[in-house]
This record gives sequence, C-alpha cells and structure tokens, in this order.
Amino acid sequence: MKKIILAIALMLSLTACGGDKKAEEKKDEPAKQTEVENKEVKDKSDEKVKEEKEDKADKASEEKSETFEIVLPSGLFSEGANVEEEISNAKANKVVTDGKLNEDGSVTYTVTKDQQTSLLESVKSAMNGFFNAIIKDDSNSIKKIEVTDDLSEFKLFVDEAKFDEKELDSAYELHLTSSLYNAILNKPESKTMIKVLNNETGDLIKEVSSDDLNKTE
Repeated sequence: MKKIILAIALMLSLTACGGDKKAEEKKDEPAKQTEVENKEVKDKSDEKVKEEKEDKADKASEEKSETFEIVLPSGLFSEGANVEEEISNAKANKVVTDGKLNEDGSVTYTVTKDQQTSLLESVKSAMNGFFNAIIKDDSNSIKKIEVTDDLSEFKLFVDEAKFDEKELDSAYELHLTSSLYNAILNKPESKTMIKVLNNETGDLIKEVSSDDLNKTE
C-alpha cells in the first residue's frame, strides 16, 4: 500500500512541477506524459498486488506447516493395544508429525493444522458409517440420529414401542467418539450428552451423560 501511495504522490508532484512548461512547448505532450505516468502507476500497483498475494500465500503456507500438540487419553485406546506400534504407524503414514506414549498411558501427538483437520474428518466419517449401520438394522428401534457439530450431543430418535434400554450399550461408543473428536480439537474437558427421543412426538424418553457413562466404566 505504501509503494502505491508514494507512486501516486510522485506522479502528482512531477505533473505539478512540469506541466505548465511542457504545455508551452507542445500542446499534446501532457496527454502523452500522463498516459506514461498512469501506466507506471498501474504497473507499480499490479506489482504491489502481486506482492501482497505472495505474502498471503507465504503466510498461509507457514500456518499450515506450524505444529502443535494434542493429547489422547489412555481410555481412548483398546485394552491390550500396542500403542507404540499405533504411534509408529501414524508417523509412518504421515497421519501425525510425531508422537510419544506418556507414563499415564495417554499419547501426545504433534500435528499440523492439515493433519488435525484430516483426523477430525476421519472421526466424523467413521461415526457416520456407524450411524448408517445402526439405522439400517431393523432389529433395533433407532430411526434417526442427530448430532451437534462438535459431537457433544447425540439425539437418538426411536420407535418407543420397540425401544429397549439394551440399545444404549452403544452409548459408550458414542461417548468415546465424542471424547476422541474433542481431544483432537484440544478440548479434553468436553462433556457428552446422549438423548433418546420418541421419533413421532419428539418427547424425551431417556438421557445419558458422559458423567453417567464414566461411573459405569
């Protein structure tokens, strides 16, 4: 922006100082000079715009390459899982930049913004596959599932006449999915709420919170 302002100021000063004398010598010279000066300003303006675009591109590239840490609690890993191997595979496949197993069983991953976004998308994709399988299974009462964008609240719309509380066995899996998603978001303290509602009336039948689920672990 400063280069553009300076270029315009310089053009105006040259025109103001030399315009009258040039008019006495040649009547058509001021028009030609103005055309040249305007072209010079436009060229400098175009150059500045190009520089600004390049600066933005460089900044965006730097932001993408910046890394930060996310911590996945030990409870998110299957019992008996080879966590060290999982970390090694994640690094080898460039799912994360780095990773280490902590003494408390949690895992600290180092990721870029792109890697974090990819992980979040993977969690949602797997969750949607899980939902589709549940809804297509005619043996259960669940007809529809709604979830908030941050996966903190799940609404299960059911055929109340068929509903069996044993179907809430999947609630813990939903809780773990939410915990994983929010750990990747660096929101480890996020709570989960699962509500069961009548598919016809919308009336609440039952609700289960992450606190309830943690008590039954």
